[in-house]
Amino acid sequence: LRRWVTDHGSQLSSDALARVLNDWPKRAEGKEIAHALGSLCVRQWGGTLYLTPRQHADTTEAIAPCFESGLWTGSEPLALTEGGTIRLLGASALDAPLQRVERAAAGRFKPAGHGHHRSLQTMLHRLGIPPWERAAWPLIYLNNTLVCVPNIGVVHHLQTQIDQEGLSVCFQKS
Repeated sequence: LRRWVTDHGSQLSSDALARVLNDWPKRAEGKEIAHALGSLCVRQWGGTLYLTPRQHADTTEAIAPCFESGLWTGSEPLALTEGGTIRLLGASALDAPLQRVERAAAGRFKPAGHGHHRSLQTMLHRLGIPPWERAAWPLIYLNNTLVCVPNIGVVHHLQTQIDQEGLSVCFQKS
């Protein structure tokens, strides 16, 4: 562990090493543990250790719009300012452009084919998205209504609006 941290340009003191190793077995199932180490942060979630830049430790920071016009038709892949790309699958373009706004702290979503709304936190957790990445996960809106969570699904009326089954939006981290 110490060598892994050193190889990434930081130092892990004996005290920090003890905190990481002592806290890990005591954590509640599904909970994250984070220890700051200079410009890096050692995180544990889902049985795996991660080494991330320290600025990701604060998941409450606002997310800037991902593109200047604020609209996306899906005809071209869209590079996000926070990193990564979203793509429309199952259609060449949308009739009405979609918007992406900053992620709400909490919310619910009902993708097409699901019987009821579920919390975004639960859906992203089930996808295996670590907690510090969830705040930056792109959410796509139409007329200020959440219509798509990439890699999870789109709302039913958006699928029927463009009259195609299997529409999805894929998010790929960079």
